[in-house]
Amino acid sequence: MVQRSTTHVARSDSLMDLGSGALYSEAARSRRASPPTTADLIFASLPYRVAAALQVAGLRSRCASVTPDLTTTRLDAVGFQLDFGEDESGLFMKYLRRGSGYYIDVGACELVANGSIKLKNGRRSTI
Repeated sequence: MVQRSTTHVARSDSLMDLGSGALYSEAARSRRASPPTTADLIFASLPYRVAAALQVAGLRSRCASVTPDLTTTRLDAVGFQLDFGEDESGLFMKYLRRGSGYYIDVGACELVANGSIKLKNGRRSTI
């Protein structure tokens, strides 16, 4: 794997709990009679400045507490460069602002950490 820049990593199984579970989880859908398009409207109606502030408030500590060994120690040990976004606001704001720079982990991070997937760091040429 070639990593061209720092990456925010979030585990798939905990993403709903930490991020948008209140709007998009099965429990949230069963509590309301409105369609998922209503959840989309609520999510889209929040100004980015407000959304970023909400994400920053405790996001880093909550994400690190879910997979502390994997994200802070083992990936770092093999040279995987992690970040939490330009203002520490995490995955959702990276998605909204630029549509890249994040990875929703479904198991590959463990393969990188244990050496099954080799890692090379580099950046795109600016030629």
